[in-house]
Amino acid sequence: MKQLLITLTVVLSVWSAQAAGLTGDLLVHIHFAGAQKIGADPESVAFTNIFNCAEAQVLRGQTLDKLARFPRTWLKDNLAPGAVDGTDLLRPLLNDLVTSEWRLAVRDSGRKVPEFALAVRLPAGKDQVWEKNLATVLSSWTSIPSQPIAGGWELKKHVPPTTVRFEHFKDWVIFSAWEKTSPLDKQILQDGKTSTWLTVDADWQKLAKLWPALNLSDLPATHVEVTGHQGNLQLNGRAIFAGPAPIAMEAWKLPFNTIQGSFDTFTAVRGFLPWLRQQSWDPAYDLTPTPNQFFAWAIPQVPFLSFLAVPVPDAGQALGQAFARLNPVVKDGDARRAFITPLLLLQTNDEISVVGAPPFISPFVTTLKDPAGQFLLAGLFTKPTRSKPFPPPLQAELGKTNLVFYHWELTSQRLPQMLQISQLGLMMTRHKQLDSTSAAAKWINRIGPALGPTTTEVVLSGPGELSGVRAAPAGLTAVELYALANWLEVTNFPGCDLSMPMVKRRPHVQPVPGNMPVLPAPSH
Repeated sequence: MKQLLITLTVVLSVWSAQAAGLTGDLLVHIHFAGAQKIGADPESVAFTNIFNCAEAQVLRGQTLDKLARFPRTWLKDNLAPGAVDGTDLLRPLLNDLVTSEWRLAVRDSGRKVPEFALAVRLPAGKDQVWEKNLATVLSSWTSIPSQPIAGGWELKKHVPPTTVRFEHFKDWVIFSAWEKTSPLDKQILQDGKTSTWLTVDADWQKLAKLWPALNLSDLPATHVEVTGHQGNLQLNGRAIFAGPAPIAMEAWKLPFNTIQGSFDTFTAVRGFLPWLRQQSWDPAYDLTPTPNQFFAWAIPQVPFLSFLAVPVPDAGQALGQAFARLNPVVKDGDARRAFITPLLLLQTNDEISVVGAPPFISPFVTTLKDPAGQFLLAGLFTKPTRSKPFPPPLQAELGKTNLVFYHWELTSQRLPQMLQISQLGLMMTRHKQLDSTSAAAKWINRIGPALGPTTTEVVLSGPGELSGVRAAPAGLTAVELYALANWLEVTNFPGCDLSMPMVKRRPHVQPVPGNMPVLPAPSH
């Protein structure tokens, strides 16, 4: 699950990216319009139905409760003796961050901890709650009494890396930590007006220097804008690279004769080979030469009829490579008891199969020859049979010469499929499944049937530039909604611990050629 979240973070950052509006040594700048202002927008009806229904409110309250406890848990070994818990004091401030407009600016201070400024536009009287609660928490946690300054207070002693301040500016309150000048330009608070609901600018390479865990894929500076449009959340943006974008465009090699014409999701990606070659996490099971395209699709109303096709020069040779590199990975995972049942890979002349999978799926990788070329085809159950021609409108979309990434899905249909596929994957790899009685599951079950199509498109808009747009009722695809639900339900949120304790497994059953057994699913 952690790898899935990392992958989603990378993909979302790339497709949603616009040259970051950051200046100087700013690392992050975020503007959120606030739920109250968004709710007044005529385009917010769908947004309100999804994110403000009764189930969403329960999930939001649960998530804010966890976030309020997190600072105390995170800092527990570094707090002053007898420090207050702080949870009850921080919790109402998080409510305000949901409903009110705010801006956050983070700047590189040259030290391990950056400088920041958070400005929140609060109703009359709420500023006193913020001032009192923050002063109480910080003074207790640091054993440094707060001192009055003009329009607020500060922790008088030098707290690395800067002095912490709280001050008022017109109808804004500003909570900040900086040495010489604030990262937040107050002129923005006075004059800045925008119709966007959320704007995020981030310089990932600079952030990775402070937090190496973010150094996942050499992402460029990105800019994301979220607004409401025709019943959808619309995300727009660009990514600007320091040099040429690591994208190698080539003609699509789409297996039109194989892809089922009737599907509820379709994804096409090309040009990513140079980017993959730059990554330190390049997987051991990569093919040589590395494919520069892939296509994924799923058959409606059948959860496990999901397929992936990758063009290769020689399908037989690529299949042999795939087995040679995947087999040690599976054996190592089995030796570490990473799977809830023993798994084995088998290879015939034209197919790799899995022994030990649950009886209702039959994972496979096979060779495929199509007029467009040779491919490796992977799936969870049976091979696709074509019954309808490839949709002409979708074929026209792929005709765009600068298209890098395209994804379309009927989210209301894809979401139940992803729930079943992902729950099975989590169970098989010893990770916690999403509890059907949890707040997140109830929210997804409530909003799922009403979700319409989701479309994401990324183009190479310049030599060093990617531009992207997404239109989606919830702003997220089915797999992203499921990943979000799992993340929000972990006990160590905002961490992501989905691991399960070891349990006794069934023993291996050695396969006999021509009579390969399939292990039954374990009883619980």
